[in-house]
Amino acid sequence: MMDRKYMLPDGTFYDLWEDATAYKTILHVSQKNGSLEGDGSAEKPFLTIAQAVPLAKAGTKVVIHEGIYRETVRPIYGGNSETEMVMFCGAEGEQVEITGAEIYNGSFFESEGWKKQEGTIRDRFDFDQPEAKVYAAKFDRNSFIGTNPFGAINGPTLPWWNGVVPKMFHAGNDIAKQIVTLRRGMLFCDGERVEQVLNYFQLGEKDNRFFVEDDGITFHIRFKGDSSPEGHVLEYTAREYGFYPEEKYLAYIHLKDLTFTKGGNGFPPPQAGVISTNCGHHWLVEACKVLHANGVGMDIGFQCPNRFSTAPRGHHIIRGCEFSYCGIVGLTGMPGNSETFYLDNILPSILVEDCRFLDNCYHNFESLSENAALKMHRLHNSLLLNNYFNGVAYASGIWLDSYNTNILIAGNVVLHTNSTYGGIFLEASTEDQVVRHNIVIDSRKNHENGGNGIYSHTCEDIKTVRNICLECEQFGIVHHWHDLPKWRAPGGTGFSGFFFDTLENIVSHCDHLVMLGREKNEVDGNIYGLHRQPAPLRIAFPKTQLDLKHWRRNLGYDLHGRMAEISYELQEDTRLQLIIDGKTFCIDFAADIASQIDGIWAAL
Repeated sequence: MMDRKYMLPDGTFYDLWEDATAYKTILHVSQKNGSLEGDGSAEKPFLTIAQAVPLAKAGTKVVIHEGIYRETVRPIYGGNSETEMVMFCGAEGEQVEITGAEIYNGSFFESEGWKKQEGTIRDRFDFDQPEAKVYAAKFDRNSFIGTNPFGAINGPTLPWWNGVVPKMFHAGNDIAKQIVTLRRGMLFCDGERVEQVLNYFQLGEKDNRFFVEDDGITFHIRFKGDSSPEGHVLEYTAREYGFYPEEKYLAYIHLKDLTFTKGGNGFPPPQAGVISTNCGHHWLVEACKVLHANGVGMDIGFQCPNRFSTAPRGHHIIRGCEFSYCGIVGLTGMPGNSETFYLDNILPSILVEDCRFLDNCYHNFESLSENAALKMHRLHNSLLLNNYFNGVAYASGIWLDSYNTNILIAGNVVLHTNSTYGGIFLEASTEDQVVRHNIVIDSRKNHENGGNGIYSHTCEDIKTVRNICLECEQFGIVHHWHDLPKWRAPGGTGFSGFFFDTLENIVSHCDHLVMLGREKNEVDGNIYGLHRQPAPLRIAFPKTQLDLKHWRRNLGYDLHGRMAEISYELQEDTRLQLIIDGKTFCIDFAADIASQIDGIWAAL
């Protein structure tokens, strides 16, 4: 019998599938005893993954043994079905890292030829911090295969759809304008990312920084503590990607137990991740990690609307993976274009389950509008289940962008976000959306806006049920409604701002508690706690600000809801202790969230 957790809002079940391949060909890759003359057998393994790629056809498993592989894997072949897949996996119990980084083994020389002060100042010839020690060096040109990430800027290389990249790649302020023109390459000193600066003089403001010259080869670095280069291990991103098919549309690929690190890729569009499906479909990605992507961790779609194809899309399962330290977005996907109008395209049957998203979106560039730990476009018949988000610097934890239909967001934990929207953000969607049994704690504003727990705009038909929203700088739950250009209307239906069922949520320690776009909604059974502003229950249009008594009397809302005395403790970001009117409840984030929240309601 199908597990009910995979039931979609319309009552049907997600199209769950699995790798049922009986692999007939097993190829081995090993850095311990492999060689360039190996045949791929267990006795004579290949030295590099690239050696296995031409032989990795349907029904083949490539087993990669422990080591650090400094290469980009570019598969040539995909599978044909669930019973004829291509698999790349780490050997059981062994640590496999596929990295875009190289170790710098060159020499350092005197750093000179650049002004140490901003502007045209002539009477100051030293850094703001005169003690700053800066060293110069040159990358090995031959280490860059394909694009040199230090020779390309972060900024998007493609417009989304209208033939231009307006307003300097959507850079809305001076900080974003600097970020968009920095280079894609990253430096790591002793495993820690070194901050890149746009101007040489900025090296004199703070240590642990580097500056790249126009040639993309010469760089200047100030080590932490103004130490000398000796004794440090310096790595640089020589490649953009870790796993990227040579051709588009490959299907039925299985990745398991692999760690991909340090990809010097750019900002979307296009959405080209350290792991990329390159417009493929039916990928199964399990227990993999993406750590340190300059731009995108993983993409599972058609990368941008300028892609045109009628090829199949979607049907990806991403399970038990980790996406951490991704600069713009951890996991993303969008459907691209086909014979259907772009905004009516869908990305069908996506399952993201039991994944971890840690310390993402560190580039302060939310005006790019592609930033989130997990951002998807136009999902259909899809599930986001039991994922854990912690530390989103300048973005939402989850953002589903326009024309999402028949989707379930359930059992997710979203902690410590700074966003102009909210911890969970739904946009421009009107059919069968359920947000249930999620926990959002510590949602802060970015650039004086946002800081909401669960947020939507230009939507309708969202069921927000049994969520817990705590410590939000603005609203715990907010469903905005405002007019948008008619071309944003999914399927041409438009947006009414109606049919937001907000039921049995727990909201506390927020400036305001709930705001709905308009009045025609069902609101009942919610438990409200501490709020920092008066009249915390609101309607946007017509503007209405009420306390619970008048919320009930004027609108008939929350006839079974109540105010409560609520306190909480977030324990090491792994557990939540919640006290409601003297009753104590503990939620373990590693256990099933839905059953624990249902247990609270059973006891109240």
